[in-house]
Amino acid sequence: MGGLFSPRNPLTDGQQSDWQKSRAAKRLPHHSTYRWLDFRTTNQILQTYFQLSDAVHARAEEIKETHLPVPLDEIAVVCLRGTDKSTEVRQSSVDRYVSRAQRIMKKQKNHRVWVQTDQVQIRDLLLSRIGPRAFALDVLPVTANSSVIHKSENLHSRFDFTTNLLATTWLMSQAHTVITYTGNVGYWIALLRGHTGRLHQLR
Repeated sequence: MGGLFSPRNPLTDGQQSDWQKSRAAKRLPHHSTYRWLDFRTTNQILQTYFQLSDAVHARAEEIKETHLPVPLDEIAVVCLRGTDKSTEVRQSSVDRYVSRAQRIMKKQKNHRVWVQTDQVQIRDLLLSRIGPRAFALDVLPVTANSSVIHKSENLHSRFDFTTNLLATTWLMSQAHTVITYTGNVGYWIALLRGHTGRLHQLR
């Protein structure tokens, strides 16, 4: 799949009838409530069709080693979309993300907070309000306006952007705690995580 995924052979090990009866079949839209997902089924789908390629895993390892200040099990992720997401689904206020992050930091004294967003203004606001334990990466591009990143003409390589996006999303899914918006990346974080333990979905 374009060097991003490595499907397993044989490609399927289940029965179509099982899928039709699964709650996942009716709750796959990325605007759904993630705790309702049938992870037994979605995990099988990912393990069969969406195993990340060696290239994506290598890039994720590189990002982890060169950009993350502490191990993933000492990180709480705050992920939200800052561009046009509000045109698709109503989004929570920044205040709710800050409040949730502060509660987690109070319980987890040594944890750092990884702020991941596509908009400069929201990134800087979150970093300021969460405080010195917050950090952001420069792996993915950000914008100062409402234009979506993936449609930008300034991307030098869409393949590199997609590789970085998948690697970053996988890393976020492996963090100790995740606070995420409701949308494409938040949905994939939940799918790659394989469960909703310590995943806080705001909507």
